[in-house]
Amino acid sequence: MQKPIIQRINDIITRNNINVSQASKLIGMPQNTLSRQLNGVSSLQLDTVLSICEYFNEDVYWLLTGRSEIPKDVVSSYAAPKPEVDYKEKYYAALEEYLDVWGMPTSG
Repeated sequence: MQKPIIQRINDIITRNNINVSQASKLIGMPQNTLSRQLNGVSSLQLDTVLSICEYFNEDVYWLLTGRSEIPKDVVSSYAAPKPEVDYKEKYYAALEEYLDVWGMPTSG
């Protein structure tokens, strides 16, 4: 039995009315490499997945999981943390120090 991700890749190939040989040329990969990965002889490589998604304009999350939307709890767990430094205050403090060093008046 094929793995679901392999089935989705084969669906992409079929949906685009091409064969594995043509798909491999389109994504810039040797035909035997793609065939071996799709037949389970070799492990499916991340660069293969990314190349397929990029060329065929497919969603990486969908290809990997079969889901069309990333769950909000997954998105929030990867959200960039808010900086703990108040850069505006840091900027103004550095500016005041610079002006003070050069003997220039500050507004505050």
